[in-house]
Amino acid sequence: MNYHLILTLDYEVFGNGSGCLCHCVVEPVDKVLALLEEYAAGLHCFVDATEFAAMSAHADHRDAPFDVRCLSRVEEQIATLGSAPHSVQLHIHPQWIGASVREGKWLLDYDRWRIGNLPRREIDHAITSGIRFLERHIDRSDERNCQCFRAGGWGIQPAAEVLSSLAQHGVRMDSTVAPGTRNRAQGDWFDFRRAPDTPYWYSDTDILLHSGSGVLEVPITTARLGRVAHAKILRESRNSGFPTGCSGSYDGPNSRLQSLAGKLGKLANMGVVMLDFSTLPAWALIEITQRYMSRFSAANGPIPIVAIGHNKNFSRWSEINLRQYLEWVAGQSELTFSSYSKWFVAATSGRAV
Repeated sequence: MNYHLILTLDYEVFGNGSGCLCHCVVEPVDKVLALLEEYAAGLHCFVDATEFAAMSAHADHRDAPFDVRCLSRVEEQIATLGSAPHSVQLHIHPQWIGASVREGKWLLDYDRWRIGNLPRREIDHAITSGIRFLERHIDRSDERNCQCFRAGGWGIQPAAEVLSSLAQHGVRMDSTVAPGTRNRAQGDWFDFRRAPDTPYWYSDTDILLHSGSGVLEVPITTARLGRVAHAKILRESRNSGFPTGCSGSYDGPNSRLQSLAGKLGKLANMGVVMLDFSTLPAWALIEITQRYMSRFSAANGPIPIVAIGHNKNFSRWSEINLRQYLEWVAGQSELTFSSYSKWFVAATSGRAV
Protein backbone atom coordinates (compact mmCIF):
# COMPACT_ATOMS: atom_id res chain seq x y z
CA MET A 1 0.00 0.00 0.00
CA ASN A 2 1.54 3.32 -1.05
CA TYR A 3 -0.86 5.62 0.84
CA HIS A 4 -1.40 5.37 4.60
CA LEU A 5 -4.60 7.01 5.90
CA ILE A 6 -4.13 8.06 9.53
CA LEU A 7 -7.43 9.03 11.16
CA THR A 8 -6.72 11.47 14.00
CA LEU A 9 -8.95 13.23 16.48
CA ASP A 10 -8.28 16.12 18.87
CA TYR A 11 -9.75 14.80 22.12
CA GLU A 12 -10.93 17.77 24.20
CA VAL A 13 -13.72 20.06 25.33
CA PHE A 14 -13.98 23.63 24.06
CA GLY A 15 -10.91 25.82 24.58
CA ASN A 16 -12.54 27.88 27.34
CA GLY A 17 -13.55 24.78 29.31
CA SER A 18 -17.18 24.67 28.23
CA GLY A 19 -18.83 21.49 27.02
CA CYS A 20 -20.14 18.39 28.78
CA LEU A 21 -17.56 15.62 29.12
CA CYS A 22 -20.14 12.92 28.47
CA HIS A 23 -22.03 14.53 25.57
CA CYS A 24 -19.13 16.40 23.92
CA VAL A 25 -16.31 13.90 24.47
CA VAL A 26 -17.15 10.33 25.47
CA GLU A 27 -20.35 9.74 23.50
CA PRO A 28 -19.21 11.13 20.13
CA VAL A 29 -15.89 9.27 20.41
CA ASP A 30 -17.79 6.05 21.16
CA LYS A 31 -19.70 6.60 17.91
CA VAL A 32 -16.48 7.15 15.95
CA LEU A 33 -14.98 4.00 17.44
CA ALA A 34 -18.05 1.91 16.64
CA LEU A 35 -17.98 3.11 13.06
CA LEU A 36 -14.25 2.49 12.61
CA GLU A 37 -14.59 -1.00 14.05
CA GLU A 38 -16.69 -1.94 11.01
CA TYR A 39 -13.67 -1.20 8.82
CA ALA A 40 -10.96 -2.52 11.17
CA ALA A 41 -9.56 1.01 11.32
CA GLY A 42 -7.81 2.68 14.25
CA LEU A 43 -8.37 6.12 15.76
CA HIS A 44 -5.31 8.09 16.80
CA CYS A 45 -6.33 10.56 19.46
CA PHE A 46 -4.43 13.69 20.43
CA VAL A 47 -5.55 13.85 24.04
CA ASP A 48 -5.39 17.28 25.65
CA ALA A 49 -3.40 16.05 28.62
CA THR A 50 -3.11 19.52 30.20
CA GLU A 51 -6.88 19.97 30.23
CA PHE A 52 -7.73 16.59 31.70
CA ALA A 53 -4.92 16.82 34.24
CA ALA A 54 -6.48 20.09 35.45
CA MET A 55 -9.87 18.41 35.73
CA SER A 56 -8.38 15.51 37.65
CA ALA A 57 -6.73 17.95 40.05
CA HIS A 58 -10.08 19.70 40.68
CA ALA A 59 -12.30 16.61 40.81
CA ASP A 60 -12.88 17.09 44.56
CA HIS A 61 -13.62 20.81 44.28
CA ARG A 62 -17.11 21.55 45.55
CA ASP A 63 -17.74 23.94 42.65
CA ALA A 64 -16.10 21.81 39.96
CA PRO A 65 -17.33 23.20 36.59
CA PHE A 66 -17.70 19.77 35.02
CA ASP A 67 -19.50 16.50 35.71
CA VAL A 68 -16.99 14.59 37.83
CA ARG A 69 -18.81 11.31 37.09
CA CYS A 70 -18.05 11.82 33.40
CA LEU A 71 -14.34 12.33 34.11
CA SER A 72 -14.00 8.67 35.08
CA ARG A 73 -15.59 7.75 31.75
CA VAL A 74 -13.05 9.96 29.97
CA GLU A 75 -10.17 8.25 31.76
CA GLU A 76 -11.57 4.79 30.93
CA GLN A 77 -11.94 5.81 27.29
CA ILE A 78 -8.36 7.11 27.14
CA ALA A 79 -7.19 3.69 28.35
CA THR A 80 -9.24 2.05 25.59
CA LEU A 81 -7.77 4.40 23.02
CA GLY A 82 -4.28 3.40 24.14
CA SER A 83 -4.92 -0.18 23.01
CA ALA A 84 -4.69 -1.61 19.48
CA PRO A 85 -5.71 -0.72 16.86
CA HIS A 86 -5.94 2.80 18.31
CA SER A 87 -3.32 5.06 19.90
CA VAL A 88 -3.02 8.05 22.21
CA GLN A 89 -0.82 10.98 21.19
CA LEU A 90 0.18 14.17 23.03
CA HIS A 91 -1.92 17.32 22.68
CA ILE A 92 -1.47 20.44 24.80
CA HIS A 93 -3.64 23.54 25.20
CA PRO A 94 -1.39 25.58 27.53
CA GLN A 95 -4.14 27.91 28.76
CA TRP A 96 -4.94 25.08 31.19
CA ILE A 97 -1.57 25.40 32.94
CA GLY A 98 -2.30 26.54 36.50
CA ALA A 99 -6.07 26.44 35.91
CA SER A 100 -8.23 27.27 38.92
CA VAL A 101 -11.93 27.36 39.74
CA ARG A 102 -13.99 30.24 41.06
CA GLU A 103 -17.75 30.18 41.62
CA GLY A 104 -18.21 27.15 39.42
CA LYS A 105 -16.24 28.50 36.46
CA TRP A 106 -12.81 27.78 35.04
CA LEU A 107 -10.18 30.49 35.31
CA LEU A 108 -7.80 29.88 32.41
CA ASP A 109 -4.75 31.87 31.36
CA TYR A 110 -5.44 33.01 27.79
CA ASP A 111 -2.00 34.62 27.64
CA ARG A 112 -0.70 31.04 27.47
CA TRP A 113 -3.00 30.01 24.60
CA ARG A 114 -0.13 29.29 22.19
CA ILE A 115 2.63 26.90 23.23
CA GLY A 116 4.96 28.59 20.73
CA ASN A 117 4.81 31.78 22.82
CA LEU A 118 5.89 30.16 26.07
CA PRO A 119 9.39 30.32 27.56
CA ARG A 120 11.35 27.09 27.38
CA ARG A 121 10.90 26.16 31.02
CA GLU A 122 7.10 26.31 30.64
CA ILE A 123 7.22 24.32 27.40
CA ASP A 124 9.27 21.63 29.15
CA HIS A 125 6.88 21.62 32.11
CA ALA A 126 3.80 21.34 29.87
CA ILE A 127 5.26 18.46 27.87
CA THR A 128 6.61 16.63 30.94
CA SER A 129 3.37 16.92 32.89
CA GLY A 130 1.32 16.03 29.80
CA ILE A 131 3.29 12.85 29.22
CA ARG A 132 3.05 11.92 32.90
CA PHE A 133 -0.72 12.30 32.83
CA LEU A 134 -1.02 10.08 29.75
CA GLU A 135 1.31 7.47 31.26
CA ARG A 136 -1.14 7.02 34.13
CA HIS A 137 -3.69 5.73 31.62
CA ILE A 138 -1.72 4.18 28.74
CA ASP A 139 1.37 2.09 28.17
CA ARG A 140 3.94 4.45 26.69
CA SER A 141 6.34 1.57 26.08
CA ASP A 142 3.92 0.51 23.34
CA GLU A 143 5.50 2.02 20.22
CA ARG A 144 2.11 3.23 18.99
CA ASN A 145 1.50 5.60 21.89
CA CYS A 146 2.84 9.10 22.59
CA GLN A 147 5.10 9.20 19.55
CA CYS A 148 3.50 12.29 18.03
CA PHE A 149 2.51 15.80 19.17
CA ARG A 150 -0.07 18.32 18.00
CA ALA A 151 -0.11 21.87 19.33
CA GLY A 152 -3.40 23.14 20.69
CA GLY A 153 -4.99 25.62 18.30
CA TRP A 154 -2.18 24.84 15.82
CA GLY A 155 -0.11 27.41 17.80
CA ILE A 156 3.32 25.81 17.47
CA GLN A 157 5.10 28.83 15.97
CA PRO A 158 7.77 29.96 16.68
CA ALA A 159 8.68 26.29 16.90
CA ALA A 160 12.38 26.00 17.77
CA GLU A 161 11.98 25.55 21.54
CA VAL A 162 8.93 23.32 21.15
CA LEU A 163 10.72 21.03 18.70
CA SER A 164 13.80 20.87 20.91
CA SER A 165 11.70 19.97 23.95
CA LEU A 166 9.76 17.30 22.06
CA ALA A 167 13.00 15.68 20.90
CA GLN A 168 14.37 15.81 24.45
CA HIS A 169 11.26 14.03 25.72
CA GLY A 170 11.41 11.29 23.08
CA VAL A 171 8.49 12.50 20.99
CA ARG A 172 9.77 11.93 17.47
CA MET A 173 6.93 13.27 15.32
CA ASP A 174 4.73 16.36 15.10
CA SER A 175 1.42 16.59 13.24
CA THR A 176 0.40 20.23 13.65
CA VAL A 177 1.09 21.86 10.29
CA ALA A 178 -1.82 22.13 7.85
CA PRO A 179 -0.05 23.36 4.70
CA GLY A 180 -1.51 26.45 3.06
CA THR A 181 -3.70 27.47 6.01
CA ARG A 182 -3.51 30.61 8.11
CA ASN A 183 -5.20 32.28 11.08
CA ARG A 184 -4.58 36.03 11.41
CA ALA A 185 -6.22 36.51 14.83
CA GLN A 186 -3.65 37.84 17.27
CA GLY A 187 -4.48 35.53 20.17
CA ASP A 188 -4.33 32.22 18.29
CA TRP A 189 -2.44 32.95 15.08
CA PHE A 190 -0.68 30.45 12.90
CA ASP A 191 0.67 30.68 9.35
CA PHE A 192 1.48 27.54 7.39
CA ARG A 193 1.48 29.03 3.90
CA ARG A 194 5.22 28.40 3.44
CA ALA A 195 5.04 24.70 4.26
CA PRO A 196 7.23 22.51 2.05
CA ASP A 197 5.58 20.86 -0.95
CA THR A 198 6.37 17.39 0.35
CA PRO A 199 4.35 14.82 2.32
CA TYR A 200 6.68 14.96 5.37
CA TRP A 201 9.95 16.54 6.48
CA TYR A 202 12.33 16.92 9.43
CA SER A 203 12.44 20.20 11.39
CA ASP A 204 14.73 21.35 14.17
CA THR A 205 14.04 25.11 14.31
CA ASP A 206 11.52 26.52 11.83
CA ILE A 207 8.61 24.07 11.51
CA LEU A 208 8.25 25.07 7.84
CA LEU A 209 11.85 24.36 6.83
CA HIS A 210 13.54 21.08 5.97
CA SER A 211 16.46 20.09 8.16
CA GLY A 212 18.72 17.09 8.26
CA SER A 213 17.49 16.01 11.66
CA GLY A 214 15.07 16.86 14.44
CA VAL A 215 11.37 16.11 14.77
CA LEU A 216 9.60 14.53 11.80
CA GLU A 217 6.68 16.69 10.65
CA VAL A 218 3.76 14.58 9.39
CA PRO A 219 1.35 17.31 8.27
CA ILE A 220 -2.41 17.35 8.33
CA THR A 221 -3.59 16.75 4.78
CA THR A 222 -4.91 19.78 2.91
CA ALA A 223 -5.86 20.52 -0.68
CA ARG A 224 -6.75 23.54 -2.77
CA LEU A 225 -10.36 22.95 -3.76
CA GLY A 226 -11.00 26.53 -4.78
CA ARG A 227 -13.37 29.15 -3.43
CA VAL A 228 -16.51 27.81 -5.10
CA ALA A 229 -16.06 24.30 -3.72
CA HIS A 230 -15.13 25.68 -0.29
CA ALA A 231 -18.27 27.81 -0.25
CA LYS A 232 -20.33 24.73 -1.15
CA ILE A 233 -18.77 22.85 1.77
CA LEU A 234 -19.66 25.67 4.17
CA ARG A 235 -23.25 25.72 2.92
CA GLU A 236 -23.66 21.96 3.30
CA SER A 237 -22.07 21.79 6.75
CA ARG A 238 -23.58 24.89 8.37
CA ASN A 239 -26.48 22.92 9.89
CA SER A 240 -24.39 19.93 10.95
CA GLY A 241 -24.48 21.04 14.59
CA PHE A 242 -22.83 19.55 17.65
CA PRO A 243 -23.18 15.99 18.96
CA THR A 244 -26.48 15.21 20.66
CA GLY A 245 -26.65 16.97 24.02
CA CYS A 246 -23.39 18.88 23.46
CA SER A 247 -23.14 22.65 23.64
CA GLY A 248 -20.24 25.00 24.20
CA SER A 249 -18.55 28.23 23.25
CA TYR A 250 -15.56 29.01 21.06
CA ASP A 251 -14.76 32.15 23.07
CA GLY A 252 -11.03 32.33 23.62
CA PRO A 253 -8.07 34.71 23.74
CA ASN A 254 -9.22 37.24 21.15
CA SER A 255 -11.13 40.49 21.54
CA ARG A 256 -14.10 41.02 19.26
CA LEU A 257 -11.93 43.03 16.89
CA GLN A 258 -9.27 40.30 16.83
CA SER A 259 -11.91 37.64 16.23
CA LEU A 260 -13.25 39.68 13.32
CA ALA A 261 -9.74 39.92 11.88
CA GLY A 262 -9.45 36.15 12.16
CA LYS A 263 -12.74 35.60 10.34
CA LEU A 264 -11.79 38.02 7.58
CA GLY A 265 -8.46 36.24 7.25
CA LYS A 266 -10.24 32.91 6.78
CA LEU A 267 -12.34 34.44 4.01
CA ALA A 268 -9.17 35.67 2.32
CA ASN A 269 -7.75 32.14 2.56
CA MET A 270 -10.86 30.45 1.16
CA GLY A 271 -10.14 27.46 -1.03
CA VAL A 272 -7.57 25.62 1.10
CA VAL A 273 -9.32 22.87 3.05
CA MET A 274 -8.16 20.44 5.74
CA LEU A 275 -9.15 16.77 5.54
CA ASP A 276 -11.56 17.14 8.47
CA PHE A 277 -13.97 14.22 8.90
CA SER A 278 -16.04 16.02 11.54
CA THR A 279 -16.95 19.05 9.37
CA LEU A 280 -16.73 18.01 5.70
CA PRO A 281 -19.23 16.23 3.47
CA ALA A 282 -18.15 12.88 2.07
CA TRP A 283 -17.58 14.19 -1.47
CA ALA A 284 -15.08 16.76 -0.16
CA LEU A 285 -13.23 14.17 1.94
CA ILE A 286 -12.92 11.97 -1.14
CA GLU A 287 -11.83 14.79 -3.42
CA ILE A 288 -9.16 16.04 -1.01
CA THR A 289 -7.80 12.50 -0.64
CA GLN A 290 -7.77 11.91 -4.40
CA ARG A 291 -5.99 15.19 -5.06
CA TYR A 292 -3.40 14.45 -2.40
CA MET A 293 -2.75 10.98 -3.78
CA SER A 294 -2.35 12.41 -7.27
CA ARG A 295 -0.14 15.25 -6.02
CA PHE A 296 2.41 12.85 -4.52
CA SER A 297 1.96 9.91 -6.88
CA ALA A 298 5.59 10.17 -8.02
CA ALA A 299 7.03 10.26 -4.49
CA ASN A 300 9.09 7.32 -3.31
CA GLY A 301 7.88 5.21 -0.42
CA PRO A 302 4.63 5.25 1.57
CA ILE A 303 2.77 8.57 1.79
CA PRO A 304 0.95 9.57 5.01
CA ILE A 305 -2.53 11.05 4.58
CA VAL A 306 -3.55 12.59 7.91
CA ALA A 307 -7.24 13.26 8.50
CA ILE A 308 -8.34 15.33 11.49
CA GLY A 309 -11.55 15.48 13.51
CA HIS A 310 -12.82 16.94 16.78
CA ASN A 311 -15.17 15.07 19.10
CA LYS A 312 -17.09 18.24 19.95
CA ASN A 313 -17.93 18.67 16.24
CA PHE A 314 -18.77 15.04 15.48
CA SER A 315 -22.52 15.17 14.92
CA ARG A 316 -24.99 12.77 13.34
CA TRP A 317 -24.30 14.58 10.04
CA SER A 318 -20.58 13.91 10.51
CA GLU A 319 -21.26 10.24 11.18
CA ILE A 320 -23.23 9.82 7.95
CA ASN A 321 -20.51 11.46 5.87
CA LEU A 322 -17.65 9.64 7.57
CA ARG A 323 -19.35 6.31 6.86
CA GLN A 324 -19.56 7.16 3.16
CA TYR A 325 -15.91 8.18 3.14
CA LEU A 326 -14.75 5.02 4.92
CA GLU A 327 -16.70 2.92 2.44
CA TRP A 328 -14.88 4.66 -0.40
CA VAL A 329 -11.48 4.25 1.30
CA ALA A 330 -12.10 0.53 1.78
CA GLY A 331 -12.48 0.17 -1.98
CA GLN A 332 -9.17 1.83 -2.87
CA SER A 333 -6.42 -0.71 -3.57
CA GLU A 334 -3.54 1.72 -2.93
CA LEU A 335 -4.99 3.22 0.28
CA THR A 336 -4.86 1.52 3.68
CA PHE A 337 -6.01 2.44 7.18
CA SER A 338 -2.83 3.03 9.15
CA SER A 339 -1.21 4.74 12.13
CA TYR A 340 1.78 6.98 12.78
CA SER A 341 3.85 4.02 13.99
CA LYS A 342 2.94 1.75 11.05
CA TRP A 343 3.65 4.49 8.55
CA PHE A 344 6.94 5.40 10.25
CA VAL A 345 8.18 1.81 10.18
CA ALA A 346 7.20 1.46 6.52
CA ALA A 347 8.76 4.80 5.58
CA THR A 348 12.07 4.19 7.38
CA SER A 349 12.50 0.51 6.58
CA GLY A 350 15.79 0.12 4.79
CA ARG A 351 16.25 3.79 3.91
CA ALA A 352 16.47 7.30 5.34
CA VAL A 353 13.35 9.46 5.42
